[in-house]
Amino acid sequence: MTSQLSQVVSEEQRAQILGLPNTKKQADALLKVLKPVSRSDEECKRVYQEIKRLRRELNMVFEWHDGILVEAMTAGGLLLVDEISLANDSVLERLNSVFEQDRMLILSEKSSSEAIKIVAQDGFNIVATMNPSGDFGKKELSPALRNRMTEIWVESYFMQRELLELYPKGHSLTIQPLIHREVSHDVDLFLIILKMSEDKLRALSEADARTAGLTLFNMIGFVNFTLAGKYSALQRKALSVRDVINAVEFVEVALPLFKDREVYQLGMVLYHAVSLVITDGICLGIDVAGDR
Repeated sequence: MTSQLSQVVSEEQRAQILGLPNTKKQADALLKVLKPVSRSDEECKRVYQEIKRLRRELNMVFEWHDGILVEAMTAGGLLLVDEISLANDSVLERLNSVFEQDRMLILSEKSSSEAIKIVAQDGFNIVATMNPSGDFGKKELSPALRNRMTEIWVESYFMQRELLELYPKGHSLTIQPLIHREVSHDVDLFLIILKMSEDKLRALSEADARTAGLTLFNMIGFVNFTLAGKYSALQRKALSVRDVINAVEFVEVALPLFKDREVYQLGMVLYHAVSLVITDGICLGIDVAGDR
């Protein structure tokens, strides 16, 4: 393009254009010089149109950058949309065409002159997650989007039959915690906590990491089944996997502070983790009718 411009624009014109105070005025002056020539020369016409397009983009307030949806489509990757039902309806409606057989997305926002069509490459797929619409603050997907997806219901880890068998109904009447020193690997919640403890608490031995995981599992069982069975108001504050993550991450960060003669005081760290993450928030905003 530089050699073509040098043949059309004289040295004097070039000096005048470069002497202008900003890029917009320089582009306008260059277009003014090229316009008569572009009518008779195809190559100059192409250069003129390209400069004209770039000049229009100078007026744009925002610059477009492809998002994760466009990147996944063009790369043929897997896109995970977490909590899809919380997205705005205007955003979800744009996904409808992606789920069609053509797997296409029209971007009218990317170019000021024409809409751009993005077609998904082989391997592109979407996995979306959401909580049931009955949960607080949750909503349903539109029928149009929902019919384009395959639904898989995943039961809560806290409703698994093998877990409920560890806490039979009626045991909560005594408010005595059931301490399980061994838990079957058929209990998914225990496997999740154990795996998380082993991955995060690498400073500990394998036995101590297992002890930490088993302690947190027993604490969750005590709160969610024993206490909640006695005080129904606590059922609204049932602990979740998110609480486990917070507790394990606290233990990971606090371990160096509880080290005596190269030995970690795991009991103290777990005590503070449970106090900070679990116990401190157990009765916030809850009326248990005097039974505390």
